Amino acid sequence: MRNPCLPRAARLSVVVVALLAGACASPSKKIEAFHVAWSAGDLAVAEAEIDYLIAKETGVEQEIVKESHGLHETIEVDDGDAYLYMLEKATCRMMAGDYDSAIDLLRGCRDVMFEKADDKDIAGYFAGTATDDTAIDFTGADYELLLIPTMLTLVDLLNGGDEAYSYSVQIGAKQEEIIGDDFGSVIDEESGEETGYKPRELYDRIGIGAYLEGVLNESRFAPDEAAKAYERAQEWSGGAGVIEQAIAYNTGDARAPEGSGTIHVFYLPGRGPRLLEGTSEVSDFALNLARIGAILGAVDIGVVAQAPVPVPVVHSYDTAIAPLYVDFNGEEYTTETILDVHQVAQNQLDANMPWILARAAVRRAFKAFVAKQAGDAVGESDALLGALTSIAVNVATTATENADTRNWTSLPAQFQTTRIYAPEGEHVLDLGRGMTAGVRVRKGESAYVVVMHPALQLPGTVLVDVYSQYEPPAPEPAPVEVPEEIPEV
Repeated sequence: MRNPCLPRAARLSVVVVALLAGACASPSKKIEAFHVAWSAGDLAVAEAEIDYLIAKETGVEQEIVKESHGLHETIEVDDGDAYLYMLEKATCRMMAGDYDSAIDLLRGCRDVMFEKADDKDIAGYFAGTATDDTAIDFTGADYELLLIPTMLTLVDLLNGGDEAYSYSVQIGAKQEEIIGDDFGSVIDEESGEETGYKPRELYDRIGIGAYLEGVLNESRFAPDEAAKAYERAQEWSGGAGVIEQAIAYNTGDARAPEGSGTIHVFYLPGRGPRLLEGTSEVSDFALNLARIGAILGAVDIGVVAQAPVPVPVVHSYDTAIAPLYVDFNGEEYTTETILDVHQVAQNQLDANMPWILARAAVRRAFKAFVAKQAGDAVGESDALLGALTSIAVNVATTATENADTRNWTSLPAQFQTTRIYAPEGEHVLDLGRGMTAGVRVRKGESAYVVVMHPALQLPGTVLVDVYSQYEPPAPEPAPVEVPEEIPEV
């Protein structure tokens, strides 16, 4: 006898299979091998691991990725999560001193991610959440969107600085765009009142963009504009002596020694924040937000909110980081922190967590609905089996969920800086731990030194801009004294 439940059950099985098929290894596990190598300061292995991920994501042979530095014409930047891996590749290329490739990679990622971030709205935010948040296009955390042009500014300064000013201005413009975004705002059709929750209103502005804009205005001999940028940086960064010094020299309250130039040292220490998977209860506030994005009336909201859901959690590896001590002609200079990346990442994730939980509630509601339908289909012939089927489907589809832990893992933990007014000529900076920088200083001009230091237990990589590089002569070997006569034994 033909079972009338089979066609309906078969259709539901397709949905269930699709939900389960969407589950895969968590993003943090995918990038684990790269992160281990990067954390150990092993650039060669780290880059090989990221080349493998780019090749796997784009379908391009790994050797092609390696030889082209990730820039071969067959590599589609917006293919899957390729642009996330390209960010890691760009950091590797910068550390290797390949500034051209780093700039091209960062620009490609910036263009894709800016476009995807601009398309974000409430409807889009709740779309495609049938499996878990990893099924949604990666758009980057908001702080990452700001640090792409930040890294572009630094690497372009090392490469000659032709576009550095434009990149520095872009940091500030993007920051204002993000903070002014109305994502989460909902206008009630009847009352016209604004409801919802706008997480970006809670963001603190970061001062790194304004500081770099000041540095570039200073190099362009525009002290008034430089002072204004530095004042913004001072306000947003919480105050730093290096910024006060910059303001003083650009307002005329202090003067650099006659015939000197400026050496800007940027220190990028430690491993930046990494997203790992944790769990959280669905709050009442998140459930209220979920009602904005989808109708949960068909599902028991109590059931939806009972089980904890997987969520991203900021993990900070390097928090207590010492400054960089720079010895210049016997005088010591100390870098100061102008951006703590861990702190910004945590604050922004906290602000966005209600919406992350709201999306999880909608996803759980959808899965509960599918489970109920599957149980009802089977239950038409066997009530007990139907109830068991509903439970099994719900458990299976929710147990395979992963939190969205995709993030740019090779960012530094902090951005620190100091400035040295040096006489014209060739100098050697002692940066400690056996690190030195040969710098050629020109009167009235700026030189740039960037120290990348992900593995704090090892020496970092010292980079000097192409116009200021100076290779000090190797010391002559000490003469060997030979005795005039060899005494008899």
